[in-house]
Amino acid sequence: MVPGYREVRQLGAGRTGRVFLATYQQTGAYVAIKYLNATLRRDTEFMDRYRSDTHELVEIDDPNVVKLYEYVETQARAAIVMELVDGVTLRTLLTEHHRTSPEAALAVLKSTLLALAAAHERGVPHRDVKPENILVQADGTTKLADFGVVVHAEEPGVPAGSPEYMAPELWTQGRAGPPADVYAAACVLFEAARGRPPYRAYKEGGNGELDVPALRDEHLVEPVPVEVAPDTLRDLLRRGLAKDPAVRYASARQFAAELEEDAVAAYGPNWENRGRRHLAELATLLALRFPLARTDHAATAASRIRDRMPRVPRLPPHLWVAGATVVAVAISLMMSGGRLPPGPGAILMPPPETQSVQEPTPADA
Repeated sequence: MVPGYREVRQLGAGRTGRVFLATYQQTGAYVAIKYLNATLRRDTEFMDRYRSDTHELVEIDDPNVVKLYEYVETQARAAIVMELVDGVTLRTLLTEHHRTSPEAALAVLKSTLLALAAAHERGVPHRDVKPENILVQADGTTKLADFGVVVHAEEPGVPAGSPEYMAPELWTQGRAGPPADVYAAACVLFEAARGRPPYRAYKEGGNGELDVPALRDEHLVEPVPVEVAPDTLRDLLRRGLAKDPAVRYASARQFAAELEEDAVAAYGPNWENRGRRHLAELATLLALRFPLARTDHAATAASRIRDRMPRVPRLPPHLWVAGATVVAVAISLMMSGGRLPPGPGAILMPPPETQSVQEPTPADA
């Protein structure tokens, strides 16, 4: 446990570690704490780089970036304390809804590119842009998380990253940097609009396991599949997914600027608002999966709903008993087809009212 914080519950776990919902004890504010797994902690190259990156990451204050509050490392663990985003990952949203509208896909890409620009201008590449690291909030805005937290694929000789989003230079030279982030962001645009990554290859057997060597070849030599993308996205995808880094957009900020021009030309000046509204609709359908859905905030909301419900009038106990008796008899008559059961009947009488009987308190009502 990180000193100064109280853990509430685990939110999730993945290849890089486990994430917990926690509160900052001095203020009660919610945060998310990610504990890096043992594999990453044993990777000396990763740990040296990440320690260096955190000095820059804590300085980034951008609405498109999940804020990093502090990094805590001991001999036993390494923890990242960050802003809690009350929403779902883009991966969850795509799994449930398959795809988004083109305007929504562009809204996701614009936010992601602005987040990348904020980090790149401080010399920090993301290294693993993918739907799992993009968080969609209830208002349709998105934030990019997990800068620099990346693991190697399970197959030997494969560089660190997620194969479906890895640029050609990563496969051939292991060169991570802003151009590779731009490529991965373009992959996310394609997937959000089409419901699948631009390149995919699976092993025979139908178990959904990636064929990593075949996927590598597709990233290196296959043409960009723009013909299956919406018309308005094709130029952005063609350049964003260019095999040669020199042909891609010179920076994430330039990519975002040209995206804005193309989106306005195709959809009008309100394209982003419509895109975010669509994302908000999709995310709200998954509100029970939000981190705060099972906390005191949810209980307070439920309490407010109960407060708006009509109050049942307070009655003396003997009237409650009498009412219950009438209901029981009515049910018995209906179940017997309107005939009373044979044999002696029992008549329940309310108990005599005594001085010791009190009206129920609000907690009893």
